[in-house]
Amino acid sequence: MKYVILLLLLTNTAQAFNVKYLEVGDKAEFQGFLFEPSAEKKFRFMDIELDYQKKLNVSLEEINKSYENNQVIMQTRLDNQQKQIVSLTEGNGFFSKYGFFLLGCLTATTVAFAVHKVTQ
Repeated sequence: MKYVILLLLLTNTAQAFNVKYLEVGDKAEFQGFLFEPSAEKKFRFMDIELDYQKKLNVSLEEINKSYENNQVIMQTRLDNQQKQIVSLTEGNGFFSKYGFFLLGCLTATTVAFAVHKVTQ
């Protein structure tokens, strides 16, 4: 029974119940439990702490989701870079084997021919 009352006081629905402040010697209008002001402060503090922990949990879940999304993005980038590296190093065509050598020879010949023409 104590835990049910504590649960009701800690939840927001407890605020919907009829609450009346009593002075010493006043008669209560209904049957129930009477808490000392220090105990009531503890209950309010526990309610505030519970709300803070709920908000903290939500924030931590959002951070975790963001971290997981960033991890997926970085893994995708890494996979794409690996594919690009493999495609650049696995050139099996004629141009990739001999083309750049021939292109360099052609460029050197063209430059030498141009220098020869200019100096004559």
